[in-house]
Amino acid sequence: MKDLRKLAKEYAQNVLDRDSYHKSRRELIQGICAGEIEVKVHEYLTPLEDLPNVDDTSENIITQLSYPATADSDATVPDRAGSAPVARPKPKASPAPSSAARPRLIIRQKNIVIAMTIIILLAVITLTILLVPATDDSSVQITEVQVAEYNSGQILITDFIQQKNWSQDGLTSFITSWQQLSDEELTAVQISPEMKRLTSTIYQQLLDERALLSLGDLSPGDI
Repeated sequence: MKDLRKLAKEYAQNVLDRDSYHKSRRELIQGICAGEIEVKVHEYLTPLEDLPNVDDTSENIITQLSYPATADSDATVPDRAGSAPVARPKPKASPAPSSAARPRLIIRQKNIVIAMTIIILLAVITLTILLVPATDDSSVQITEVQVAEYNSGQILITDFIQQKNWSQDGLTSFITSWQQLSDEELTAVQISPEMKRLTSTIYQQLLDERALLSLGDLSPGDI
């Protein structure tokens, strides 16, 4: 039985379609809740610090504290018996924080920003369509002529879909151009096939972004 990460990975790579992904995910969750599927727990051990020797007593510690040494010197202190000097252990430098997690964090934050921007874009387009006033029969006839002539709104949607530019600048440019369309152009593009293509493209992009967010915890080796 595949785990949730493998299912999300195959869904993001289009190995599984949407229905198969939801069905497998639902069966996996039901099996886990019923206790039929064992879930592996990933435990990560924390770095161990050097501990003092077992034979160190409070007297030996007090003796060492009475002989201070600088961080750069190899100072020695007598042991508790006073027979031979014992080298003071140098404090070990703490390991530098791993930079492996930084790229994954940056990618995850970028995916969240892109997903939120796409949602805002879809909301703006939807609100713009809803705010278009209703037209009478004569307006519908004019609109049909405009659709046949392939108006500016259809050209704008076609260029946006072909460019596949989902960056912040690309989305902002599209929204600005969309808001500059006239009421007649918005009415015409509302019933055009390009509008359906735009809605489907935005929805698919949302699914892809959600799949990428679910893979944010995977290491590059797993992908």
